[in-house]
Amino acid sequence: MKTSSLVLSLGVVSASAAPNLVCGAHRDVGQCYRAGGVKLLVKQNASSADGCCAECAKYTSPAPGCQSWVWTGDKGGENCHLKSGFPDALTPCAFGTSGTMTPPPTPPPSPAPVPAPAGAPHILFLFVDEMDGRTMDPAHPQVKPPLPNLERLAGAGVQFTTVYAESPQCVPSRSSMLAGRRTDQIRVWDNFRGIAASGGNAGAASRLDAHCVAKLGAPACAAAAAEQAGVLPDGTFLDRLKAHGYNVTLYGKMHVGAGLDENFPGEINAFPFSTGGAKMGRELARPLGSAIGLKGAKQDANRSWTVPDDVAKPATTNDYNTVDSCTRALAGGLFGDLDRGAQPQFLYCSILVPHPPYASNSTYMAHTAGLNITYPAQVPLGRLHPNDVFTATAKHSLDADAAHAADPGVAEHFRRVYLSMITEADELLGRVIDALDGAPGSPRARTFVIMISDHGEDAAEHRQSGKNNMYDSASRVPMIVSGPGIAKGSAPVTALASLNDVYPTLMAMARIPEPEGLAGYSVLDLVPSWQRQQQQQQQQQQQPQPPQPPQRQRARPDFVVAQYHSVFSVTGQFMVRQGDWKLIAYGDLPPYEENFPPQLFQLSADPWELDDVAKTNPDKVAALQAILDGYFDWKAIDADCKDFDKRWFKEYFYDKLGGAAKCRATMAGLFGADFNASDAQKTADWLGVDCPF
Repeated sequence: MKTSSLVLSLGVVSASAAPNLVCGAHRDVGQCYRAGGVKLLVKQNASSADGCCAECAKYTSPAPGCQSWVWTGDKGGENCHLKSGFPDALTPCAFGTSGTMTPPPTPPPSPAPVPAPAGAPHILFLFVDEMDGRTMDPAHPQVKPPLPNLERLAGAGVQFTTVYAESPQCVPSRSSMLAGRRTDQIRVWDNFRGIAASGGNAGAASRLDAHCVAKLGAPACAAAAAEQAGVLPDGTFLDRLKAHGYNVTLYGKMHVGAGLDENFPGEINAFPFSTGGAKMGRELARPLGSAIGLKGAKQDANRSWTVPDDVAKPATTNDYNTVDSCTRALAGGLFGDLDRGAQPQFLYCSILVPHPPYASNSTYMAHTAGLNITYPAQVPLGRLHPNDVFTATAKHSLDADAAHAADPGVAEHFRRVYLSMITEADELLGRVIDALDGAPGSPRARTFVIMISDHGEDAAEHRQSGKNNMYDSASRVPMIVSGPGIAKGSAPVTALASLNDVYPTLMAMARIPEPEGLAGYSVLDLVPSWQRQQQQQQQQQQQPQPPQPPQRQRARPDFVVAQYHSVFSVTGQFMVRQGDWKLIAYGDLPPYEENFPPQLFQLSADPWELDDVAKTNPDKVAALQAILDGYFDWKAIDADCKDFDKRWFKEYFYDKLGGAAKCRATMAGLFGADFNASDAQKTADWLGVDCPF
C-alpha cells in the first residue's frame, strides 16, 4: 500500500516455537498493533516486507524464536524488527499494512516407499556444466581435447553423439531434465526461478522450497508451485527413485530448487530464485525489443575473452569437495552387495567445470599443447542474422573480428583455456570412476553410470562466449551410458536425443514404470545390445535376472525440439532438427521492430552453422516448420513467457524500485544514460503504467 510517509508492515508467526515458520499469503491493509509485552530479538535491514518476513522465518534461536515482525519501510537502516511474542491487539491505523505469519501446514503423509524392484541396479550419475558435446563426437570437426577417463567410460558402454539440451541455460536445462517435462510445461524460463516446491502435487502447498521462500516470499512461491504441480504429479526423477526404494545421495551443483537439499542426504550447491540485479532486469525487459535492450552494451571482445591460465586450482572449491565426497562414499561401501539384499543406491556427482569462471593452469593447458586451436570462422557482419547481432552485442563481443585483428592471440587462448577446462573435468570425473571400480564388493557389474552436461559453450564461435542460443556449440551435450545390458565398446549412437530423455532412461535402468506425461524417451532403446537383452528376456521362461517392468509404449520421433527464453536474447528461440537439417525459429518482436526470419542449416555440409540456407530451401523450411507447429504452440509459449517477463519486471523492478517516480532512473540504471523519452513511452505502453521522462 502506498502511503504519504511511513510504510509499516507487521506479521505474526505462531504461538508455538516450531522452526521453519513461513510467511502468510496475505497482509491486512490498515492494521497495526500495540507492541506491549513483545520482546525485541534483533533489528536488521530488509528491502521489503516479504524480506523482513523471510528473516523472521529463519530466526529460530534463542527459543521461542521470531514469532512476529515489523517492517518500517524502504528507507534503509534497521527497518526490520524481529519480535519474540505476539501483539496485544490489532488496532486500526492509517499509515501501514499488517499481516500474519503461520507455521507451514502439516504436510500430507507421503506415500510409503515401495520396495525397490527386483534386480534394481545401483546408478552413478556424473554431471558437468557447459561442456560442448561436439568435443566427443568423432564425426564433428570440433577440436578433441584428450579425455582418457570419459573415453574409458564410453569404451565400457556407449556414447550418444547427437544430444541436445531442452533449453541451453543452467536452471531451465537442469529443471526440465529432472522434471522430465518441457521448459514451457514447468514454466522455468530462466535462471531466476526454478521448481518451487518438492514432491509434486502432494507437496505443492506445503513443501515450498526454502530458498524460494527466502528470495521471493511464500505467496509467490506458492503461486509458482501451483502452476508447476499439474505437470509434476510425483516430483522429479529423484523423488520417484526414492519412492520406489532407492536411497538417493546428492553432491555438487544442482541449480533446480524443488527442496532437494532438504529432502535428500549429501551436500548440493547452487540454488535458483532471484528478485533483482541488472542481468535479471535486462532479461525480463526483453519484450521491449532490441533497440532498448542493447543500450549501454559496450563492445570489447578481447577484454571479455582475456582469461587466466595460471590458477593453482582452476575448478571451484565446491567441485573438489564434490569429488572428494563422492569418492569417499564409494570407497566406504555406499554401493552395497545387491545379491545380499543391499538397498539400490543413486549417487549424484555434479561439478561446475568447465563452466565459467574461465581459468586453467600449466597442467591442464599442457593437454591442449598439440591441438590446432584457432580463431573460429565467422559469418561476415553484413550477413549476420539479427538475433546474432543482438546476442553478440549484449555479450560485448560483436567486435570479435576487429578484436582478433588487433590481437590475434586472445581468442585462440580463450578457446584453449576452455578446452583445457574440459580436461580437468575429465580428470575429476575419472577419480569418481576409479572409486567405483575399486569399491568394496566390486559393484561395477551391477551399476549403471550415466554422464551428461546441461548445455554447451560457444567459446568464441558466432562471436559469443557462454551459451544462450540454438547453435550446436551451445546446445549439444555429451552423453555416455554404461551398465548391465550395454555391451562394452558399443558403436556410438548417432540418433537424435535430448536431455528430456534422461528421466525415462533412469526409469528403465531402475526397472521403475514411467509416469505419464514425460517429454522424452529412454535412450537405452537405441542401443542394439540392450534391445537384444530385452528380447531375450521376453522369450525366456527362466530369466537370468528379473525382467523389466512394462514401460509405456511410445514411438520415438525422428526429430528433436528445443527452446530458449532467457538472458542475451530478445525473443523466444525454437529449434527443430530432423536428420541432417536444423531450423531455428523466433518469436514475435514488438510491433515497432521487424520479426527475425528463421534460419536453416544443413549440418553435414555446414557443421559450424555458418551458411543459412533458408532462402534457397523454402520447402525444407516449411516442412520443419510444420513439425514445430505440430509439436507445440510455440507462438503461444513465446507470448506466455513474455507475459511472465512483464509481470515480474513490473513487480520486482518498476514497483519495487519506486514506480513512476523512479521509472526513468530504474531504466537508465539497466540500459544506460541514453535511455530516452521514446524509450520511456515504450516502457509505459508495455507495462500499462506511467514512466515520465
